[in-house]
Amino acid sequence: MKIDIHTHILPENWPNLKEEFGYGGWVSLEHHDPGSAKMLKDNEFFRTVEANCWDPNIRM
Repeated sequence: MKIDIHTHILPENWPNLKEEFGYGGWVSLEHHDPGSAKMLKDNEFFRTVEANCWDPNIRM
């Protein structure tokens, strides 16, 4: 059994927080492949994250 204890827990989908709050600096996720998403900050690429960040079945 493999348990991932370091991965950050993220929601699979985030609302557009810039639209909601009226200013930038927020992180968003852009799903581009099954089980993978680009993290963007103000629409600039930050890093790629995998499904173990939002899917508890994969984390365990």
